[in-house]
Amino acid sequence: MVEVTLTFSDGSKRWSLVTTPRKLLNYFKKEMEIPGLNIKHLIIAKTIDHDDIEKILKYLEANDELTEASKAFEC
Repeated sequence: MVEVTLTFSDGSKRWSLVTTPRKLLNYFKKEMEIPGLNIKHLIIAKTIDHDDIEKILKYLEANDELTEASKAFEC
């Protein structure tokens, strides 16, 4: 997984995790106490290439979904 830091025009910062379907499959192949996870700020992308992630973030922003797909920094 890759952690992405977002800085909004008002100066606020949020973050998201980005992963690929393949990395998720590898994660679930491991022995786990609980057979699942819930991460509201997880973005699943075809690749973790910088350009792909940027394109996804711009899409989410254009559709007013970026705040929902990220988590506020807590100090």
